[in-house]
Amino acid sequence: MNTLYDTLGVRVMANKDEIEHAFTNRIEAISKKAGRMAAADAEMVNAAGAYAILKEPDCKAEYDRMLQSGQPVLYHQQNITQLGMQCAGIIDQANIGLRQLTTKKDILIGLLLLLLGVGITGGSYLLAVARGGGTYIISYGLIIAGCVGFFGQLFKAMKGRGKGKQIKAAMWGQLHGRFVTGPLSDLIRLG
Repeated sequence: MNTLYDTLGVRVMANKDEIEHAFTNRIEAISKKAGRMAAADAEMVNAAGAYAILKEPDCKAEYDRMLQSGQPVLYHQQNITQLGMQCAGIIDQANIGLRQLTTKKDILIGLLLLLLGVGITGGSYLLAVARGGGTYIISYGLIIAGCVGFFGQLFKAMKGRGKGKQIKAAMWGQLHGRFVTGPLSDLIRLG
């Protein structure tokens, strides 16, 4: 039977940093699947359950002792799945918050405003030259407005990126919290 280490894709007896790195990679891989929520993905739920157990030093030490004993290790899969669903739910909440920031959209809107201002300015300049001079001061106003719009949207996008980092930090803070409320024997036992 697979170990919890196999579920995360790390070597048996991996240290805390290796476990966290493997789980972070798994989150990113699942999150890239379009339209998929972490809690709806069985692989993610299993990985989250394994992470929730192995991230706790006491639980990890007890689990490692079980593996070293040579006896078969049995899993209460339903209980581990519930733990994984709880963990994946936090990831889903963070991903929903990140999607609402839509920083790429903000940058594209700003770029469109800038291009519109530049286009209208260039067009009015050519029109003024074709008519033998004339004023095109209004078009300078439009390019300035386009620049202001672009940098305003860029600022909004950077602010959103900062909020995104805060959301991710809050998520990791919650994931580092304790999920295992009962004894490890409720999740794993020797055969």
